[in-house]
Amino acid sequence: MIPEGVKTQKCSTSNPDSGWFRKGESKHAFAYGIETACDKQGWILGYSIHPGNEHNSRTFKTLYDKLTSYHPKMMVLDAGYKTPAIAVC
Repeated sequence: MIPEGVKTQKCSTSNPDSGWFRKGESKHAFAYGIETACDKQGWILGYSIHPGNEHNSRTFKTLYDKLTSYHPKMMVLDAGYKTPAIAVC
């Protein structure tokens, strides 16, 4: 029995690097998240792979570090990346 107030975390026995991903109320599974950066023509400039339970705001730096060699002047991101830490990049 787990004591009251103790936080638990689901962990896959077959793939412990994955994370418990939730999409809506009924879709839950162990998964990975992949972030991809493309240029304006759609060519992939870089990507990063993370456990499915990590938020975009935490995983962005890995991808950003791969893109700095291109010296980007502008990036277009969705709302999941809207955090003060990312805004100063």
